Amino acid sequence: GRGVEVCDRGDTQCALDRNGHGTAAASLAGGRTLGVAPGATLHAVKVLRDDNTGHVTWIAQAIDWILVHGIRPAVVSLSIDNVAMRALGLLSQAWP
Repeated sequence: GRGVEVCDRGDTQCALDRNGHGTAAASLAGGRTLGVAPGATLHAVKVLRDDNTGHVTWIAQAIDWILVHGIRPAVVSLSIDNVAMRALGLLSQAWP
């Protein structure tokens, strides 16, 4: 598998959002003008390729990484489709 690639602090290209969807979703959470938590610190965790494809296991690995390494308190906002959500639900039942 691809595993988790951790970006160096300040590397603006590592998790670059070439699709724009993640940036739009993040702005709803922490946008200065209209975000629900304008004072929040946001951290990008990119799980899909630039063409918006990938594997549900990549999403699960990202969630696992956040659980182990995330700064608390934390909120994870996922903007993924129903197929991925159902697969994550099944995967979570088997996750150790």
